Amino acid sequence: LFWNKVLFVGVVATPVAWLTFALEYTGRKAWINARRLAMLSILPVTTLVIILTNDIHQLFWPNSTLSYEGGFLLLNNSNGSWFWIHAGYSYLLIMIGLFLIVRALLQWPVQYRGQMIWVLLATLTPFIANILTVFHLIPILIDLTPFAFTVTGIGMAFALFRYRLLDIAPIARDTVIDSMKDGMIILDADRRIVDVNRTAQEMIALIGEEEPIGKQLADILSSWPHLMSRFRNLMEAEDEISLSVGESQRWYAFTLSTLLDENKALIGSVLIIRDITDHKQAERQLQESESRFRQIVENASDLIYRVDRAGRISYGNPSVVRVLGYDSEREVLGKHYLDFIYPELRHQVKRIYEHQLMSKTPSTYHEVPVTAAAGNEIWLGQNVQLIYEGDQITGFQAVARDITAIKQAHDALRIARDQALDRKSVV
Repeated sequence: LFWNKVLFVGVVATPVAWLTFALEYTGRKAWINARRLAMLSILPVTTLVIILTNDIHQLFWPNSTLSYEGGFLLLNNSNGSWFWIHAGYSYLLIMIGLFLIVRALLQWPVQYRGQMIWVLLATLTPFIANILTVFHLIPILIDLTPFAFTVTGIGMAFALFRYRLLDIAPIARDTVIDSMKDGMIILDADRRIVDVNRTAQEMIALIGEEEPIGKQLADILSSWPHLMSRFRNLMEAEDEISLSVGESQRWYAFTLSTLLDENKALIGSVLIIRDITDHKQAERQLQESESRFRQIVENASDLIYRVDRAGRISYGNPSVVRVLGYDSEREVLGKHYLDFIYPELRHQVKRIYEHQLMSKTPSTYHEVPVTAAAGNEIWLGQNVQLIYEGDQITGFQAVARDITAIKQAHDALRIARDQALDRKSVV
């Protein structure tokens, strides 16, 4: 009888733990706090106290007897009033968790449904077994619930290892990836597409591929053989493509980077697709006359600026002033470009410009954090070109874009992955 009571320590805690898991897994982590967990635990803690003191009041088990059935010694408990309160509360929490999971199953992308079906199977099996036992729906005298937890272990193992339940949290996709303006494609270790955000889906649809999930990246890139060959054997790469859309021409930049687990093993890749048509148009126009240059860059959403040979900013379009948070162009002109760089990064950025100058590389791309007028950090992705007068280099000109949101999205995805790996290691 004593061990039967000890068994209920886990029994009373399971419904609250399951609801907590369901809330966090379906993106409602903000609802979980110490106060609400304490309130949810009031009845389970009370139930545990009543069980431990059942010999005094018999509210949980009015009668307990031992009997031999089929050669087995069985404990038969009659259920008291508090047992049914505990059962009703436990079933309620479990049903709420199941509702959240099923609702998410219908809303999330198809690549998460395999893992979620196994989670549902792992949860429903002991739940149904417990109902069959408690309400005596089948003529079996033993409690089926412990045996059903074998299925729970198998189901969770499949969700964890076959479908990588905690490797990339679905909520990271919902809150980060779908809000990005750039396209993001998540690949597994075999370069199959397992997730795409809304922007990437729209971009891929332009080449006639409506449902890319589950297909090889090489199949999607088959229209650009040079991209396919470039990305086939590389873990990280960058390239650009052009695409005719109606009567217009669009340019896209592809950036492939890896996803590693805590053991530095490859678990997938992330492909970022950025519409750089405005960049390309600006770059092309910058090669034309000064008058046309002025007309275009003054109205461009990208940051366009020039730096002389001494490193002083000689021109900045209105987007430079706006993005950096200044009131007028006069606050920017004449300043050294390193004044906008964090002191600890100035030497590194200076070497980038000096290398381009000494090697006479016509055009380079790099990403740097700069300091805005208010002191906040802004990440710029910029194409930097050398400016010539005759055969003499007189400075640099750059077309830059604010990529702060992309950097934050990468950080959020990394944090979500690390948190998922931490939870995995705890399990």
